[in-house]
Amino acid sequence: MAEFLGPIANAHTYTSSGAKDANAVISAVPCRLVGVGLFGDGTNAVTAILYDHPSTTSGTVVYKGYCIGTDGHTDILPLDGIQCWQGLYLKITQAGTSGCVVYYA
Repeated sequence: MAEFLGPIANAHTYTSSGAKDANAVISAVPCRLVGVGLFGDGTNAVTAILYDHPSTTSGTVVYKGYCIGTDGHTDILPLDGIQCWQGLYLKITQAGTSGCVVYYA
């Protein structure tokens, strides 16, 4: 008889940044970027750039996405995401109530 050893080995728990509409530190410590959700507000577009850096836009760009104002989409990164060795910083350009959500582990 096989013994149950717990959940599937590669099942992960991710953290959501919550909705963001301004530049923000997503993680001040190393993490993995696993997904980004972009949403327009019916009128205003949004551009999100994520950097491998704990506090500013001087790091390596690990993600850049754009969403028109009348749309929304989520990018799920394959496998275990993108390793960010220093942290994760969001630079966002938007207006109105458009924005994004960052998922990381």
